[in-house]
Amino acid sequence: MADWTDIFDINASIRIIRHISGGIYRNPANAMKELVINAFDAGATRVDVEMGGPTSISKIVISDNGQGLPEEDMVFSFKHVGSSLKRLRPEKFSSSRPIVGQFGIGMLAAAHASRLIHVQTTPKSTDYTLDIEIDLTPFFKFEKSIETLEEFTYGSLKYKRLPRDNRPNGTVVTLAKKGEEPEAKRFWGTLNKNGQKFFKREKLADARSRGLFEKFTEWIDTKYANSSTGGLRGFEEFVWHLGLILPVEYLPDGPVRKAFQKSTNKASTKELQSIIQKTKDRVEAYDFHVYVDGIEVKRPILLPSNVKEKEPELREGEWAGFPIKYGKGRAQAEGYLFFQPYRVRPMELRGIFPRLKGVGVGQYDNTLFKVFTQNPVLAYQLSGELNMQSGFDDALNLDRTGFIETDSAYIDLVEYIEQKLSEGDNSILVKIRKSRESRVHRRTAEKIDKRISVIRERADTAYRSYRIMPVPRNQLSNLKNVDSDYSQVKISHRSRYVAVAEQLLRDPLLVSVLLAIDNVLRNVPLSSEVQAKLKEAVRKVFAENRDVRAC
Repeated sequence: MADWTDIFDINASIRIIRHISGGIYRNPANAMKELVINAFDAGATRVDVEMGGPTSISKIVISDNGQGLPEEDMVFSFKHVGSSLKRLRPEKFSSSRPIVGQFGIGMLAAAHASRLIHVQTTPKSTDYTLDIEIDLTPFFKFEKSIETLEEFTYGSLKYKRLPRDNRPNGTVVTLAKKGEEPEAKRFWGTLNKNGQKFFKREKLADARSRGLFEKFTEWIDTKYANSSTGGLRGFEEFVWHLGLILPVEYLPDGPVRKAFQKSTNKASTKELQSIIQKTKDRVEAYDFHVYVDGIEVKRPILLPSNVKEKEPELREGEWAGFPIKYGKGRAQAEGYLFFQPYRVRPMELRGIFPRLKGVGVGQYDNTLFKVFTQNPVLAYQLSGELNMQSGFDDALNLDRTGFIETDSAYIDLVEYIEQKLSEGDNSILVKIRKSRESRVHRRTAEKIDKRISVIRERADTAYRSYRIMPVPRNQLSNLKNVDSDYSQVKISHRSRYVAVAEQLLRDPLLVSVLLAIDNVLRNVPLSSEVQAKLKEAVRKVFAENRDVRAC
């Protein structure tokens, strides 16, 4: 005790322990999110997450330049886990930003990463630094018995005052790979898993140059082979997800590329552009920057995705953005939905991503609204964000992975979104359906044009100037001026057209062969016996095609 100012137990309510023991923070990015959010609430403008490179990760050091945590506030926070100091004394925290943390469990979110946590915090306007050691061993020792307890000794904390020694304001949290708990093995194993990689040590050495994260996102959009971030190396996946969920800036051209910030009419386009710009301005005003091994992370959202490969499809304009603006009493929310005519990639961007005060809640969810289950294709082609600006704090689950579905504010919001999606002739789904129908017709026409081109290229020179007409099979008999009459192909030499049954266009080579034979039969003097053999050969060729009847 002589070396320590105080030693005390960390007690938490059974409600909190149940959530944390359920492994809600086993995703490394979600666990680190809670620690970084503490820095956000403390007014930090910069957070550095040092991991020592993309491989063999065994320690994480998170440091910030926030206002630090005074001794009395630190003691209160750990002696009253679940009674958030940020709610009880909001004046102590940054007034220019929303207070994000609510439950006083940010530090405990790292329990599954490290049972021993070291913290150094230097509070603003003090002459000391607090050196803190948190031992969470009791949690793992007695985890199975918490069902019988009303309150649980989660761990112990000891701290001492050190001279400030000109240290700047801020907090440093160190997590080390220690212990044999399955949870910790899973956490560090996820960080070190193999997969496709982008960051190399030589790149990280120059990581502080701007634009590396942007290049990483572009690589995922254009060259990454998988449709899911799960195929990335653990370090890359961690960096990508951390940028997605934190209140950091968007990529310069994100979340919806400027060229695609258009809706179905001018008024909606103006509203969509306004919402996107306000969202970007809001996070930029936070002036909050997070670096992982020197890489400044951004929100990795670029819609439409895979734009270079899909440029011919996008050129047709069969995509659309839709503004969302909701207000009822204190509950205010706004955002956007973006539809593209092919699958959004990576799949982690599919659905709707709710954010509360700029911080991601859970993940993109394509089952959040029931309409997605009725239109399963939309789950792959829609992406959007919903910023819940006010009135939803009480709806947030303790684990910050979702919302309480019985909360009245949340229920009203879901009903509003479902109505906007699916009800009425002007609903989002109706507009998307029209766009998809247009795409189907266009692609069908493109296929027909391509097959007609093949017929024209392969046909005898005598027919290359003829008009090739796809005709429904049941309308072939209505054609006029027919000179050569086959069951699926009719030719008019007077009107200079070749009418082909639409079904037969699946095999343009077969049609080309028939035209060549027809030309021979018309222009080369052959005996009736030779003509009969040629016709028989044609019948056999057509008979071998199961979609075509013999001529």
